Amino acid sequence: MKTLVIGALLIAGLLAGAAWFVVGAVRTPTALHGSLTVEWCEFRGRGGDMASCTGTFRADDGTVTAADVTVDLKRKQGWLDYSEPVPARLTGPAAAVADEAAFVGRASQATIAVVLLGWAVAQTVWWVRHYRRTHHVS
Repeated sequence: MKTLVIGALLIAGLLAGAAWFVVGAVRTPTALHGSLTVEWCEFRGRGGDMASCTGTFRADDGTVTAADVTVDLKRKQGWLDYSEPVPARLTGPAAAVADEAAFVGRASQATIAVVLLGWAVAQTVWWVRHYRRTHHVS
């Protein structure tokens, strides 16, 4: 019985994950992807490995340029090249805080959704077979 419950929960989780990725793949993105030209950083953390930086954000498509945008970066002092723009994502044109660009494209989201759906189908087939074996259903 415990195996059936765990299997059902796994199937539900896989379907929820697949649905989340499908919605992400078809949704129009609102975040602006671009780069941040760093002008100033303050390093903190135990080993000086976190940088709170300020700079100018420029969208990849050229529609938005925003000054005085802050971003937290995981970089050690001395390992941050101020001349090289940092990939960043801004939630909107009026936002003042960006994050490092962790961008998953639509094709990647669709691929992940297909993999999760395939896994959910395989898991469901296993779950039904296991249920029939343990409950002697034909």
